[in-house]
Amino acid sequence: MGDNPYNPYNPYPFGRAGGPGTPVPPEQQVAAPVNTGAPFQPVTAPTLPIPSGPLKPAKEALPFIVNAAGKDFVLNLIFVGFLWEVWVCLYPLAAFAGFFALIYGMALLRNVLPPSPVIAPGLYVVVLGFLAAGVVLWSVSRLEHTLARFSAYRISRHLVRLPLLGLATVIMIQKVQQLPYDPSPSGVMRILKVPTNLAIAIAVMVAAHFMLWNWKWAREFWHQRLAAAQLRRRGT
Repeated sequence: MGDNPYNPYNPYPFGRAGGPGTPVPPEQQVAAPVNTGAPFQPVTAPTLPIPSGPLKPAKEALPFIVNAAGKDFVLNLIFVGFLWEVWVCLYPLAAFAGFFALIYGMALLRNVLPPSPVIAPGLYVVVLGFLAAGVVLWSVSRLEHTLARFSAYRISRHLVRLPLLGLATVIMIQKVQQLPYDPSPSGVMRILKVPTNLAIAIAVMVAAHFMLWNWKWAREFWHQRLAAAQLRRRGT
């Protein structure tokens, strides 16, 4: 049908080489496939190897990031500093020691240091006062974690933590309701007279009790952050 000159759909009415009977040039000849008896094997596109080095599965990404962040001193110090109000409630001994060191240290330094010629006259007093308070806070914080090995201290600290967390809740309610800051007993009682506020404070204290006493994962995570920030000895 392809070489029939009377076929109207034949594009080569006189043969592929020009006319009837004209031999096909060698460069246009196509050799017939030779059957060798081998089974047919389809040709597939080559596959690129998937790199398997530092890449990690998605389920391992979060633990990997947490472990890497656990070794960064500055990052963990910023993390703890961002939650400083929570830290003050959890470690009242170290917080009060640092606070009193700041107040009394600045009063003592003001009598022995000369005025600063730059920025403000009390620059030396403020800088050295905060430095002394930081040293005291760091030392007492590490000591407090050592004392926490004893159950008597742990239970006593727990009984102090819960009211402090309730007080922090009252202060947060004052901020949310745009009330003046008043941590005095009268200011706290004014907030707790509202039944809703009282229920919120009690709920926070109850949740904190179970979280601090029973939630092992959160406790270990928090301790790792403190250890990386050098506020806790590793292994204590």
